[in-house]
Amino acid sequence: MSPRVIQMPLSGGDRKHFARELRRVESLHAEFVKRVDAAYAAAKDQLRLAHRLECEEWNARLFLGGDEAPSPALADAIDAGATLLKVKCNACRATRRVDLTHVIWPRKNQVHTLRPNLFCEPCKVTTDHKVRPMPVGLFDPNPGPEATAKAVRRRNGPGASRILYRCLTAARFEQSERPRSMQPHFLERPATRSRGNMPRRSCS
Repeated sequence: MSPRVIQMPLSGGDRKHFARELRRVESLHAEFVKRVDAAYAAAKDQLRLAHRLECEEWNARLFLGGDEAPSPALADAIDAGATLLKVKCNACRATRRVDLTHVIWPRKNQVHTLRPNLFCEPCKVTTDHKVRPMPVGLFDPNPGPEATAKAVRRRNGPGASRILYRCLTAARFEQSERPRSMQPHFLERPATRSRGNMPRRSCS
């Protein structure tokens, strides 16, 4: 039979100290929980940024004519938001976009491993041969406002503003050739009074 352990009662000062320590540890535990959640959230953001940069590096490598392997994993590309794989057929020059979220393929495999299972549908219909398209890059289906503005500037070109200015100038010139009664009010300039025609005040 095990000996009986008798706990000695705590004094009033010891009980107060123990209560203060309990409150302190409880507040520390709540703070640690918040810091752990914040650290995991920051780590996820940094990991997503690393996956995004990996996709951008792969796109730049393909643009420069480098090897398509190694490439980002499907799970990393989806986590980065680059869920569209753009491919191009060298035979018919057709381009297609493959949604990685709808592809039935192991997510741990790299993106370039999808190429043996892809073929150009127009070439298959016309030539009855399965032509393997070349990957172009990974893209985000919902780009941010900065990327949208860059795409608009790239599509319009550097001379778009000059062309728009010429069109506005031509429209303004056509408006000025009309009779004065037909001109809109914003083209009419108010009559300015010269300094010599202004009436002089009398000193009296």
